Amino acid sequence: SSRAAAKRAAMRGENGAGEDEWAVMARLPDVDAAFAAEVPHPARTFPFALDSFQKEAAYRLERNECVFVAAHTSAGKTV
Repeated sequence: SSRAAAKRAAMRGENGAGEDEWAVMARLPDVDAAFAAEVPHPARTFPFALDSFQKEAAYRLERNECVFVAAHTSAGKTV
């Protein structure tokens, strides 16, 4: 279909603007407040504070959004 072709073109950066529109790259301005509001009682807690990227991933998952995290080895992606 033409919609599928447009999506594939956008994923290749061929949407006219040269940007990938299928991914949200903007970070939350106040991830601590957003995380606390969206996840007031996490199902699992840890004996350490979560990093900002972990809080943002949990926030977005709670909102039924897809998450892709790219970080170096031992950064804490498994959390």
